[in-house]
Amino acid sequence: MNLRRMFEDRILTDFTIVCTCSEPGGSGEIKAHSVILAAHSGVLRQQLCQPRATNKLEIHQKLSVMRALVRFMYFGGLAPDDDPTSLSAADMLSVLAEARNLGIEALTEDMVAQVILPKLDPHNCLSILLHPSLSSHSTISREVSAYVGQQLPRLL
Repeated sequence: MNLRRMFEDRILTDFTIVCTCSEPGGSGEIKAHSVILAAHSGVLRQQLCQPRATNKLEIHQKLSVMRALVRFMYFGGLAPDDDPTSLSAADMLSVLAEARNLGIEALTEDMVAQVILPKLDPHNCLSILLHPSLSSHSTISREVSAYVGQQLPRLL
């Protein structure tokens, strides 16, 4: 029995993340192991170590974003369901923003940039540039702005 199977089959899970996003397909639950979450997230560790700790976290975030973040905590990679194309570039920025909110320091801007930047195209640049957390990520902001500058004649 390995960790992947225990996660995917929900074996001995003791914590539930409830996503309450109202977008289509944005709500749902993720069952996880509190020890894995506490090992990676300072915020969750603090919550779980309280004397009257709850075994549930309600969060206003898309299920796909949280699933990618939880999979990162378990397996160290950013590919949700082993498919890096399944999240949009803007959703990847949301993964990074949520990692910051939860105190998950292992997920870096450079790691997210390696997923986002190769997928840049004229169609997704606007959603990236308008993402509320972009100003916090100088590398991604700079690279997306440079891409738009290079593509501007083509976009007009």
